[in-house]
Amino acid sequence: MILLGYVAISVIGIVLLEISTGALIKYLRAHFQWLITGADENPRLDKDALEKFFNSSYDHELGWVRRPNTTGHEKSRSGDTSFEIGPDGSRVTPNFKMLPASISCYGDSFTFCRQVNDDETWPYFLSGKIGSRIQNFGVGNYGMDQALLRLKREYPQNPTPVVVLAIVPETITRVLSVWKHYSEYGNTFAFKPRFFLRNNHLELFSNLADKPEKYFELETLLPSARKNDEFYLSKFRKDILTFPYLISFTRSIRRSLPLITALCLKHIYKAFDIYSNYEAALFKKFVLNRNIALSAKLYRKIENENLLIAILRGFVEFCTAQGAKPIFMMLPQLTDIEYIVDTEDYYYEKFMKRACEMLPCLDLAPQVLALEKHSQFYSDDRYGGHFNKHGNALVADTLFDFLQSLELSELTIHQNQDGTA
Repeated sequence: MILLGYVAISVIGIVLLEISTGALIKYLRAHFQWLITGADENPRLDKDALEKFFNSSYDHELGWVRRPNTTGHEKSRSGDTSFEIGPDGSRVTPNFKMLPASISCYGDSFTFCRQVNDDETWPYFLSGKIGSRIQNFGVGNYGMDQALLRLKREYPQNPTPVVVLAIVPETITRVLSVWKHYSEYGNTFAFKPRFFLRNNHLELFSNLADKPEKYFELETLLPSARKNDEFYLSKFRKDILTFPYLISFTRSIRRSLPLITALCLKHIYKAFDIYSNYEAALFKKFVLNRNIALSAKLYRKIENENLLIAILRGFVEFCTAQGAKPIFMMLPQLTDIEYIVDTEDYYYEKFMKRACEMLPCLDLAPQVLALEKHSQFYSDDRYGGHFNKHGNALVADTLFDFLQSLELSELTIHQNQDGTA
């Protein structure tokens, strides 16, 4: 009887612990989207937010893209900024809108230049140095795959003698994804196409959400998304906390214990109005730094590097067929620079060496690493650190010198002595 009593008490204790653990996890999940639970397997999509997404940026082929003839604003710790998208779908370069375009740029948010105004982007500064319009077709959170697909779609209507593909090193995670939610928890609208490398040839896997109505039939997309997204098994399933919570918590304890502890401390600090920067530090530790470590790990797998090289080869082949000169540029985030400094692991260097064997390449990391204070060239944001206007001026200066060194017959530079058009 005594033994049965101990067993009963133990069972009751475990049940109570399970209930309290589940309640705590669900409470914390409501305040931090990167703590994922069973509900994130098939998340509910906000219909109002979804309708706004359809009207502003949904694209059946690419996943998302800015609409022509639209404007936008962004608030950050660095201040308020605005942007304008012109009739051709590229970001406007003020003072150069009426000039012919000599260079078109494709890539991610570091090409688009988030968190600066239209006259503070590196394509704008480069326009002033070259004396012609630089078309900016960058789109936030694009992978190299989406940038290539957009180039193929836009170039026939917007031909230029030189094309620049500019991306961040984290693109290696983006090209392995078909639903960003599996690697960027909570980014549930972001379905995208991707390439697979099979028999040394690129095979396109089209966007699963190629019609708006498919978002309302999300469960029908999930089997294919799980099968074709690199991160469903390797990241998402390993991080998810679901019933029984004690078992899933124990299984992922190396991440879950410090994360839940940190989230509890966040609420305590907030209640007593102390450590105002704790949330930013929390995000950097459990999201940004983890993303960079994951990127570094992915670059060490030759099959991932080969996929990037194949996509880059597709860029070269397309530009060559159009009679355009391809240029590739790598733009490191602030977190990339900090990782390289802290670990002495220049984790994408081998990829860059292979890339430079195919086409003219420029990596901004050496220029940034040579600076005394790296952070002064980046905005104070939570998205890995975008270049601020000073950083974008550095990009434009470095790219301009690089273009001059190539002595391109395709590019004519009309420059005054003061460096302006």
